[in-house]
Amino acid sequence: MGKKNKEAVKSTESLCRITTKEELVGAIEEHIKGLKTGEGAEAQKSVKSHMAYLDFCERFLSMVRKREFPENLSGGWEYIFGITEESAIIALQLVGESEIAKKHYDKDARTILEAYVLIRMEPRMLAVEDYAQLHEVNVGTVRQWIRRGKIRSAQKLGKEWRIPEFVEPAGGKYRDGIFMLDDKMTCLPEGFEYLNDYFCAAITQVDKDTYKMALQHMSDPKKNRLVMLNAKERERLELALISDPLVRCMDGSLNFELFEKNL
Repeated sequence: MGKKNKEAVKSTESLCRITTKEELVGAIEEHIKGLKTGEGAEAQKSVKSHMAYLDFCERFLSMVRKREFPENLSGGWEYIFGITEESAIIALQLVGESEIAKKHYDKDARTILEAYVLIRMEPRMLAVEDYAQLHEVNVGTVRQWIRRGKIRSAQKLGKEWRIPEFVEPAGGKYRDGIFMLDDKMTCLPEGFEYLNDYFCAAITQVDKDTYKMALQHMSDPKKNRLVMLNAKERERLELALISDPLVRCMDGSLNFELFEKNL
């Protein structure tokens, strides 16, 4: 089974193990209830984006209610769910002791041994024109947001961009970005071909025109490296990474100093 089919989805919605469909539905209902009462980061979106996100969650809940699941999981198996800008997912995972985790952390360390995606629902994708109309800005502004890394979840289909229905552009300062490179890229900008030797690129801003990019090597940690970029190089590279369907983009939660130290 490929990487995507074995994707492990971390869930923060509940600290309790979910082993039945009833518990799974209940956990998603609690997530939606929290959003309606103003809890969580999603509640900070604009009214339009927040309502679109709630509608997406409700559609996902309806899909889960209609599906059948094995009941009373045992032996370390459990259900988890995750709802992001890219998709809503139900996964079945096996949690247990790992010899590697024991060696590097502590004797009671538990980790995900296996994980399988059971349900994946993707949000509706809006054309740039529709997204601009929704947010009451011009089309050029939306394209500028994409170029500047303010909408990293945008996807390029042919020559046209599509944007998830409830995504909002980042405001204020540049957000750190993490890019997971699942396969060789064929459309890297000139001078960045070396990225195909790495599986993870993390970018942070140093000052107005300077950025750091930390790279983790595919197989040899000794070949990890740190690269300095100017604003134009960063913009050109990020646009290529966002455009590639094989690259997974994540926003903002990066502790870059720790990431850099581990290189």
